[in-house]
Amino acid sequence: MTPIIVVTDEPEKYGSNIDLAPDVTIRHRGELDAVQRKLHEVEGTSAMIYVQRPAHRKDVVAENAMNTQTRKNAQ
Repeated sequence: MTPIIVVTDEPEKYGSNIDLAPDVTIRHRGELDAVQRKLHEVEGTSAMIYVQRPAHRKDVVAENAMNTQTRKNAQ
């Protein structure tokens, strides 16, 4: 099965320390449309894996960032 493309908000998490198959490509979520078009043209089997942080985690990260900025502004 080729190609195999992982689409994610955080492609930096998949650096050289992650052991993936050699034919797996990591792409940013901003390229989702282009990835879908590319896979549409592929004959045979292909796979797109969409990795997304759960919504509640996004809220926690955003809140932590806001609290950090608030603390910096207060100093």
